[in-house]
Amino acid sequence: MRKCMRGGTGVSPVRKALICRVRMTLQRMGKMTIPREKEVLIHVLRTASVMVAVLAAAALGGCRPCPETIVPLDELVARYNHNAAKAPRLWARAEITATFKDPRSHLPFTWQSPTGLLLLQKADAPLGPHGFALVGFEAGEEVFRVGSSPTDGAYYFWYGWGSSGECRWGRLKYAGASGVEGVEIDPLQLLAVLGMCELPVDFTGIPTVALTMNTTPGKCAYVLTYIDRRPVSGRITFRREMYFRWAEDAPCRPFMIKFFDDVGRRVMTAKLSNYKPVDCSDLDNPPDEDPLMPSRIEITWVDPVSGKFKSRVRIRLSEMTAEDKWDPDVLRFWKNLPPGLGPKCTQVDGHLDPGGPKP
Repeated sequence: MRKCMRGGTGVSPVRKALICRVRMTLQRMGKMTIPREKEVLIHVLRTASVMVAVLAAAALGGCRPCPETIVPLDELVARYNHNAAKAPRLWARAEITATFKDPRSHLPFTWQSPTGLLLLQKADAPLGPHGFALVGFEAGEEVFRVGSSPTDGAYYFWYGWGSSGECRWGRLKYAGASGVEGVEIDPLQLLAVLGMCELPVDFTGIPTVALTMNTTPGKCAYVLTYIDRRPVSGRITFRREMYFRWAEDAPCRPFMIKFFDDVGRRVMTAKLSNYKPVDCSDLDNPPDEDPLMPSRIEITWVDPVSGKFKSRVRIRLSEMTAEDKWDPDVLRFWKNLPPGLGPKCTQVDGHLDPGGPKP
């Protein structure tokens, strides 16, 4: 059988196995009695019918075709925004597992914080900019933070363990501009992974979203492409793709988001799952139904040129609530920067408008 399977290029393994079995059986049948020959032939035909069915399933991908029902762009965005608009703020416990490459050794290391926090304070304008912070703790002390502060006009990332630490920040008005490097996030884009910030509803201007559909069986999805101008250059580019479930038996919610750099290369992918309600019972006018957001978020950064892994953050959220239980000042950048890290802060957009205001 092995010798038979070696030959025949351009033939699928399943089809090759079927041909080999029939060929070997016919060779043996020349040495058999008539009754035994019939018995083997029946067995071969049964096996062949099964394998033909396998071939047919493989050709079809083994998956159901996409639904005939289609949700139009206006309705898809309206449903998404209706859910997102229910909560003006968010407080959640966050179990964080982060894998980075050490800047000195370039070797990956993993850090965990089972007692982190995720905070979001929405702006009055539906499209933001919004304030948020993902905070990691170790032995009760804050050791990691990534976020944005509209009050300071800044987005930032810092960590500090003992005597080692690093801090980088940029101005919100330049977030996502070409040539700005050093902070692995564009916070205005990153907030999309929470599913709690609204999408544009004007499909004739910028920013906007456009709809395409993945019609591959087993991968059916609505794909919303977020289109906006890059700061400084003013160029219109694709910023991210949001993949919504397209199935008759599953809710139409985002399950994956791909983020792109200024030339259209994928730099980050977020996978979203296990949607849970955000408790809004403490609001003055609570909604009839609590909004839902993903409680399992996995974000992976890759090198845009090589496609190789750079870093990954896994977040498990719990106790999500819109209760007004925290001071928005905790989102401030300079005000909450640990002592000693200030001199280590690097501005990533200092070459843009260097004489401009700083937080």
